[in-house]
Amino acid sequence: MSLSNLTEGAAREARAAARRPDRGVRAAVAAFVHNYSWAHLSLGLCGNLMFFVGSIFFLPSLEDWKLWGVWLFILGSFLMLLGSLGGFLVGTLEREIDEGSESGA
Repeated sequence: MSLSNLTEGAAREARAAARRPDRGVRAAVAAFVHNYSWAHLSLGLCGNLMFFVGSIFFLPSLEDWKLWGVWLFILGSFLMLLGSLGGFLVGTLEREIDEGSESGA
């Protein structure tokens, strides 16, 4: 699915939520997740890179860098978590929008 389709889907969801005030926050989250889906991929890639560099810092010849390796592991794994959660939200919201359009909503 292209980025323009995701943006159109988020706009559709936002318009539908405007008719249902109780779901306004959900629509705002849906719009944010769809409009910035590239950010989830970027966070995951940065996290993977930090995790990889942190692994290198655990080599015996880089003993002085071990503390940096620990922090890169922690930060990298957190960024990977955020990227995965964002990807999960995109997938979940896409399914809900697709199901809503199939039912005529």
